[in-house]
Amino acid sequence: MSNKPWTFIDENGSFRWEQPEAINELYFPLCNAAGLMSSITPVLHGDIKQNHHNFLLLPVSVEDLHNSKAARNFWIYEEGKAPWSVSGNSALQHARRFDQVLGTEHVVEAGLLYHTVIYKDFERHLTSEVTNFVPVSEDKVEIMRVKITNTSSQTIEITGTSAIPIYGRSGENVRDHRHVTSLVNRPEKRPYGVTMNPVILFDETGHKWNNVCYYVFGSEQDGSLPLGSIASTSNFIGVKGDLEWPQAVVSNLSPDLFNEEILEGKECIGGLRFKKKVLMAGESVEYILLMGIATTQDDLESVYLKYNTSEKVQLALEENKVHWTKNANKVVFGSGLDGFSNWMKWIEIQPVLRKIYGCSFLPYHDYGKGGRGWRDLWQDC
Repeated sequence: MSNKPWTFIDENGSFRWEQPEAINELYFPLCNAAGLMSSITPVLHGDIKQNHHNFLLLPVSVEDLHNSKAARNFWIYEEGKAPWSVSGNSALQHARRFDQVLGTEHVVEAGLLYHTVIYKDFERHLTSEVTNFVPVSEDKVEIMRVKITNTSSQTIEITGTSAIPIYGRSGENVRDHRHVTSLVNRPEKRPYGVTMNPVILFDETGHKWNNVCYYVFGSEQDGSLPLGSIASTSNFIGVKGDLEWPQAVVSNLSPDLFNEEILEGKECIGGLRFKKKVLMAGESVEYILLMGIATTQDDLESVYLKYNTSEKVQLALEENKVHWTKNANKVVFGSGLDGFSNWMKWIEIQPVLRKIYGCSFLPYHDYGKGGRGWRDLWQDC
């Protein structure tokens, strides 16, 4: 267990990994027994899905983790300064990755079963702490809590904006009928955020009416609603922009400019704009983002009200840790080897993860469509 890039930080398998972005194939699983399956990286790439035909975020294999620009991004705008991504996932921040003297510190702290990215920018005097997890419930939602801290000695004004592209269709359509399926998209802006409800499931062997809704909702730490949203990806990134340098953020465009935007048949994004915040020296603010899949309108509202404050999210996170730690402690191993017992916590939950993910739904396990055949049974045995 020596010469490892991570360090265990407790007795329950939680670990800390410094500068994890140096390995662009790293990812971490987040899931629940209800069937929501996620993968997430140190720069918040990855995907979210419930099966082969219902992906909330763009399906990814391992090469996509560093090639795709689609990610769970959250931007901070300060007047007179360049836009700042909470995970270092902007064109400007990417351009400085190979600087000999880094002005940033990037850390992942993760455990059973949550993932936290801590990003410190010593030049901008900003620190972000982004925690993602899937709650232990029947809710098919991934929760993302973003904490921003002003580490300068001055008062600053910041504006937060989420940028989470909603793919919202089958894994089949990554290439097959990608544009055609976008024509049946029906994005909708709501007070909580953005929903996307395709009219039909596009299948040339027999189209079907769709009853699955994909969404990105948000709130401030006290449950306050977002200021507004931009739901069209093309409007969000602008004519000359992209997801790593979107015009809506770079130019700090008001969502009011897009109140009449045409959304039918458009690619969709959860571009939620939050109110401007004044942060005193050392002060922090938190934002909550909910990325999920639902089949009824009641599901949408109930999930939002269940997780729309920092206090509610913290309770769900603690419940999540207790659940997965219990799974990892069904059989307890001990030895004189450094870190062995902690390592075995992760071995303990492998059968549970295998039951949820199968062979098909992680970047390095990208074969099949989620089926359970004789080969899978043999491997499990």
